[in-house]
Amino acid sequence: MNYGATWTFGALYTSLSGVPYNLPVEDNAVPNSTEYATGLTTLGDILKNDGYHNEFLCGSDSNFAGRKQFLKTHGDYEIYDYYTAIEKKAIMPSYYAWWGFEDQKLYSIAKDELNRLADSDEPFNFTMLTADTHFPDGYRCELCENKYDEFAANVVDCTDRQLTEFISWIKEQPFFEDSVIVVMGDHPRMDTVLVEGAVWDQRRIYNCIINGTVPEQSRMVSRQFSTFDMFPTILASMGYTIEGDRLGLGTNLYSDKQTLAEQMPMHELEQQLSMKSDFYLKEFAPELLDEDLSTITKKIKHVKDKKALKKIRKAKRKQEREKLKEGQDNQQE
Repeated sequence: MNYGATWTFGALYTSLSGVPYNLPVEDNAVPNSTEYATGLTTLGDILKNDGYHNEFLCGSDSNFAGRKQFLKTHGDYEIYDYYTAIEKKAIMPSYYAWWGFEDQKLYSIAKDELNRLADSDEPFNFTMLTADTHFPDGYRCELCENKYDEFAANVVDCTDRQLTEFISWIKEQPFFEDSVIVVMGDHPRMDTVLVEGAVWDQRRIYNCIINGTVPEQSRMVSRQFSTFDMFPTILASMGYTIEGDRLGLGTNLYSDKQTLAEQMPMHELEQQLSMKSDFYLKEFAPELLDEDLSTITKKIKHVKDKKALKKIRKAKRKQEREKLKEGQDNQQE
């Protein structure tokens, strides 16, 4: 994880583009435009250009945080969200759970969509976003058991079992032979319920690549890396050759090249990434600037400030303060 990737959309943006989210707008604000960060070249762009069909599945409104705009701009993703599920009669119009519909239904829809895509003649990139473990406490569905005292622990256990079953199902399908599975966490929990007393720098995000085309290398087991390193690494796992083993700020983790997190202390890297950059805006999001590329003129649509979003932002600010303090303490030592 790195600056610009400490919340869901930031992590999605960063892992697909190789650069941190550093636009001059709030985390879940949406540019008032049909386009989003038009100067970027992302995973979706590359795959679309190579004949892949991109699809994104989520159990919520895909317009939230600009996800639909971003994915449509970069790779022309087919979007399947809460409203699509209603349209296709996968759920009743009156149904609403958690952010839209829970992961139990998401996995069922995913199986149908994967079979449909596999029956076509074109290669595909299918991306899905689970949400049952989302802050603050997660969503407990009918599959969840009551093994632990903590509500959130039972949700995580349930999520693990559903994901395991889904991956096992994929491995039994004909299309698995030439498919790569990437399991990627977006960010650490925004609370400390299950990680009480854990030092921020010791917390990790789970990432896993299954059936990649690159031979496994022991070097990958203990590497220091950031969210943007997943961009070239995912492409490499699919068989792409990357000149110099770098894309954006990301490094191909299958290579012997050092990542930025291995080249400098994390607090220094975070400080560098958080700096205001005119180059970043002009190169990656020129649609936000006026004609002389000097000032921001496009209005930003803000997400309605619900109680849950307030809690998320509060927790995120606390995380950033803790990271900054730990970095300063380490520097003093």
